[in-house]
Amino acid sequence: LIIVLVVTVPGIIPGTISAAFRKKLKEEGHAFSVNDFVLKAVAKALRRHPEILVSLDGEQIIRRAHVNLGMAVALDTGLIVPVIRDADLLSLEALSATAKDLAERARTNQLGADEYKGSTFTVSTLGMFGVESFTPIINQPDAAILGVNCTEDELVMEDDGTIAKHQVMRISLTFDHRLLDGAVAAKFEMAVRELLEHPMDILLGGANTMATEIKMPQLGLTMEEGTVERWLKAEGDPVKAGEPLLEITTDKLTNQVEAEADGILLKIV
Repeated sequence: LIIVLVVTVPGIIPGTISAAFRKKLKEEGHAFSVNDFVLKAVAKALRRHPEILVSLDGEQIIRRAHVNLGMAVALDTGLIVPVIRDADLLSLEALSATAKDLAERARTNQLGADEYKGSTFTVSTLGMFGVESFTPIINQPDAAILGVNCTEDELVMEDDGTIAKHQVMRISLTFDHRLLDGAVAAKFEMAVRELLEHPMDILLGGANTMATEIKMPQLGLTMEEGTVERWLKAEGDPVKAGEPLLEITTDKLTNQVEAEADGILLKIV
């Protein structure tokens, strides 16, 4: 008789990805679902906490090197779990496209045998069905699975005592206690929560993405100083290479500074 202790840890994510935030991105040509953000947040959190990427082979613990995300897809005949391989290395755009392609081909029975094998962690989403809470079942041989519930409006008391409406999302992390301690699982769940609370961190893209500092351009042979007259983009706005970012004024002219590459305006200092 083998007794396996499985634990589910619920979590609440306040201020999660809002419809207004996603609408703003869509207007700029970047259409993402809440599930896209969740998948990317989980992939980044797993890379930060590789201790979650383990499995049990007999009595031996196997450590997995790759973030291969299983994505539970509901079919009329049951569940199937296609796998997004090396999800942590994909940009949000690439991950979103891969997830949509796998889900569509899963529903039409067009997946290859290798496309639903080799997961190292699984995400199961029931939020689209209005589910407020559930206990996801671990997809063996993974050590854990994250359940994602619906986003709801809740009244929250602010620090100044006023009442305001906030969107919250509930998640449920089920893990195998033979492989993971509660503190390890809690730290991973916290990392997912922090990323979803700050979606700009998710938008930074793949593992090799780096921030680029915007510097004052050379405006002339004798022009050494200028004043930022106004920013043409706000923090969080997507920008494309060659697109005007800000206006700089000197004592002789006003000039626009263009973005050197595609990306997100992360912070104005």
